[in-house]
Parts: sequence; C-alpha cells; structure tokens
Amino acid sequence: MKMKRARGTGCLLKLPGSRFYHMQYYDEDGKQVRKTTGTESLKEAENILHSRMPALAKTTATFPAPLIEKITSTVFTIKKDVFDLLLKPCAYVFWQNGTALYVGSGYCSTRPLTLGHHRAIRAESDRIEVHTCDNLKAARLLENGLIIKLRPVYNGTWVRKPVA
Repeated sequence: MKMKRARGTGCLLKLPGSRFYHMQYYDEDGKQVRKTTGTESLKEAENILHSRMPALAKTTATFPAPLIEKITSTVFTIKKDVFDLLLKPCAYVFWQNGTALYVGSGYCSTRPLTLGHHRAIRAESDRIEVHTCDNLKAARLLENGLIIKLRPVYNGTWVRKPVA
C-alpha cells in the first residue's frame, strides 16, 4: 500500500497529454502553484518537489484552537468514480428555469465552478449540467453542438474553433 504524503508537502501528478510529472504546492502567499518538473522519473520529480518545499516549510501557519472552533464548514463525500469524472474534459451548460444561459467546455469538470468570468452566470443559474468527454477535442465539439442546439442566452452566435 502506498504511503500518503503528509499535508503541506505538495503533490505530484501526471496530467493527461503530458509525459512529465507536474508538481503542485502552495507558495508563501497561499497561492496554488502547479508547474512541470520536466522529468518522467518519479524519483527525480519528488526531489524537485522537495527542493521547493524547505523554503515553504518556514511559512507554515499554526492556528490556535479557539480560531479553529469558530470555523463553520459543510462536509460532503464524493465517491471515487464521480471524482474521476470531475477530472475529465467536459462541456457544460448553465441553466435557469429551463433556459440555457451559457455553454462552455474545458479540460476539467470543475472548470465552470472556478472561473471568475462564470461568477455572474453561476449566480443567475439554478443548475449546471456537465457532460464529461474522453478528451478536450470531443468536449469542444460537443460544446459547439450544444451552442447550435440550445442557443444559449450569453453565447450569441459564437462557435469555438475545434482543437486540432
């Protein structure tokens, strides 16, 4: 069984379409950083990630217990098969009362939830429909088809050029 990495030590991932490992960690300002390690070797990638971490280790904050007790959170569980779907390329539709507001696509199903320019549309919509695809090209083609079929309010007549 593989040991889980300690919290705050960053992580390594293999992104679809890349032969290199990518590292992900939070910098001194708490901003998420994701960069390629430029290597296909897991050992080398771990060494590169660890070389970034000593400088960050000094900035790790500890919170007093009273502060933690005041934090309110909602906990929900996502099963692995659903989580795996969230990481796939997708096309998505924002809906309001049965009317398509906006159609988009991206490399990851969490995209419509995180992009700043979707904030106003998210606030206006009552649901988001996500169509996962095997690759970004399929997601872009599906996006174009949905734009033509649904005629969303905010897309106008614009249709995205397919990915090569």
